Amino acid sequence: MPIVANDPLAVVAPELARKVSDLLTSSIVRGTLTGYNSGFRSLCEFCAPLGLLALPVSSVTLVAWMHHLTHKPKPVKPKSVKKYLSGVRFFHIANGHAWTMSDDPVLHMAKRALARRFPEAPQRLKVPISVGLLWRMCLSIQHFPFPERMLFDDVLWVTASCIMLLGALRGGELTRVKGTSRPVLLGQDIFLFNIRELDGSVSSGVKILIRAPKTEPGAAFQEAFAVDASGSFPLNPSFWLSAYRRAAGALGLHVLDTYPAFKDARGVTLSRDYMVDRANVLRNATGACVRDVDGSAVPFLAASWRAGFVLSARAAGMSEFLIRKAGRWASAGGPAPYTFASMTEFRSAALAMAAAASSTQLSAVFDVGSFNSACIFEHA
Repeated sequence: MPIVANDPLAVVAPELARKVSDLLTSSIVRGTLTGYNSGFRSLCEFCAPLGLLALPVSSVTLVAWMHHLTHKPKPVKPKSVKKYLSGVRFFHIANGHAWTMSDDPVLHMAKRALARRFPEAPQRLKVPISVGLLWRMCLSIQHFPFPERMLFDDVLWVTASCIMLLGALRGGELTRVKGTSRPVLLGQDIFLFNIRELDGSVSSGVKILIRAPKTEPGAAFQEAFAVDASGSFPLNPSFWLSAYRRAAGALGLHVLDTYPAFKDARGVTLSRDYMVDRANVLRNATGACVRDVDGSAVPFLAASWRAGFVLSARAAGMSEFLIRKAGRWASAGGPAPYTFASMTEFRSAALAMAAAASSTQLSAVFDVGSFNSACIFEHA
């Protein structure tokens, strides 16, 4: 749907207006823009036969439209209505209309009413795969921790798990996710590093360049670091990445440069579903039983590795600031130039997490970023 069409620029300089429209449209990813278009088009189709203005729209008209959406023969879910509202806001701002609805009391009342009338299912628990639990799961894999003797797909799973956990990666940042527009992680986006600190010690690990999320349009990448603990720790990311790449080369798989960084033995790009399904199988093999407060078993999700980083870091006494910094949560505490964390701190945290893995009980309540879950681990 065109934008800036109602601005005087569209009349006096239509070609320039088109370029401005293209520029503003490029501020969001294509998938999001498609949803925004659907939302605003729906509002226009609702307003037209009633003779109401869709641009600019009044709060009462918006509420009437929201009621219409949620009471159709095939109703729109309140969650989708929120996304539609984001589209309406986008097209108002892009067309030069002030958006005053963010704090509108009538709109807030309508949102609360819809939330009560159509309650959403509670968010699924992000059950953490802690460092200690990952260690126990890996011990159930045949020939672990000797990658040269393990099956290739087992090496792949361990490698990805170590990087996802110690790098605090989201489920879609390392793996292929069906239906997403996020680019696949390439070999050139992930590499080994060694940094000699001022005290003479060496920090090593894996650095991952992640395509920046749409909430940070000013940067092409975010940097994530999965830092090694002691040289003898069996879950060091750099050790497993090196082993995985050697094994991939022996199979003739291309996993460097512009090729997908992680593939299975068939050459298929690593998927989120594979990681989650394998994790649930290995969990059963360890005898670990993850239960919700009602006693039902809770499966792992793609967010479980990232949640496990939080659980392990807190168990090791890692500061909230460093947890947020390592996990790249937006609220890392203050403006970006003043939130620097050294590699020495990350290495010390990795050492502490490794030490705590064999001694800390697997139970915790945690609340960082989008995670807010309570869970209980039991071992048969």
